[in-house]
Amino acid sequence: MKGIICLLFILHCVLISYAGYNSYTQETYSSSSSSASGWSDYSYSIREGSCSGRKVVQEDIVLEGQEYTIRKRNYSWMSRGMYRISCVRVTNNMLKNAAETRITEGGLGYDYVKIEMTSKNSKGLDFTVEIWGEENSSRSNIAVIANTVNREIFVGGEKYCKCS
Repeated sequence: MKGIICLLFILHCVLISYAGYNSYTQETYSSSSSSASGWSDYSYSIREGSCSGRKVVQEDIVLEGQEYTIRKRNYSWMSRGMYRISCVRVTNNMLKNAAETRITEGGLGYDYVKIEMTSKNSKGLDFTVEIWGEENSSRSNIAVIANTVNREIFVGGEKYCKCS
């Protein structure tokens, strides 16, 4: 009987510690966020603008979950003046409440965008980023580069190559 009571007490302590850790990590993350509102400016997925013009980016962002860790990935794309962004779509391929995303800079009407993707505690990331653009009238033939580990280069809106 003493053994069962001892195990129940230990289980109770572990559950209290885990709940305290979860609330601490979310409060710490929210207070260190660049915005005063914390998690409130994040969305499950993003779809802004009319997806017309040329699709200049389609890329999957995947990070495996790690126990007791919040995973974060910043994604940036610049057209170097070739395109003005007409649509940004960031699709969350995970279950609801596993990860969230937001646009931190640029976006619709700009020639660049910065996107932040953040997982919940112990969860991973699995997003598909798609960007459409309208060609600028003073367009050059410089390649458009998606600025991540697996880079895809587009020339004139057509996929040129995928580089590692």
